[in-house]
Amino acid sequence: MSRDHEGGLTRHAPLRRRLSQLVFFTTTLGCPLGWLALLATRSLAALSRGRRRQLARWSELLYAWSTHEVLAVVLFNSALELGQYFQYLLDPRCEPINALLREYFADQLSEPKCLSIRATTGPGTFVLAAAAAVSTAAGLQMHFSMRRTAAATLPVAAHPLGLAPELASDYSPPPDPQSAEGVEGAATDRSPPSEAAPALALPGQ
Repeated sequence: MSRDHEGGLTRHAPLRRRLSQLVFFTTTLGCPLGWLALLATRSLAALSRGRRRQLARWSELLYAWSTHEVLAVVLFNSALELGQYFQYLLDPRCEPINALLREYFADQLSEPKCLSIRATTGPGTFVLAAAAAVSTAAGLQMHFSMRRTAAATLPVAAHPLGLAPELASDYSPPPDPQSAEGVEGAATDRSPPSEAAPALALPGQ
């Protein structure tokens, strides 16, 4: 790797770190809070149908990018597997050092190893997991209830091809031919018999 390339990587390292931090806090904190705020606004505020539909789309987008529950799962999983992962990576390189430690420092060290990792979970991990579970359950319940309400208020189109919801309100199904309304409409629409058209005169007649 050239020296200029190494210098470019060093100069852009702070920018990459800032970008990673921005993505992390946006997906783990900003998107979940924004999703719940949009759901609460859509449920409690008096908005038009178009505005409510727009807020529903944005709330679904923010929920798709919310990773607070993923972070909680990763923290619990890392507490179980992080030590095994580093042991798998570094044990071959640490074995010569471990032999020296066992030979010369066994009486001074409780565990003669060059590297020992034990990951633990603090109280904040359990708080995050509880908050993620409560927010996800409450948000999904609000989301599904709003979907059921929207489906119940949409007009049903009696059309074999299934008109779109925005066109269904302008469509009225035809009357039943067996009903009184259908018989009356058929009698009204029937036109009187027209007079016979005169025969065309052919040449030579």
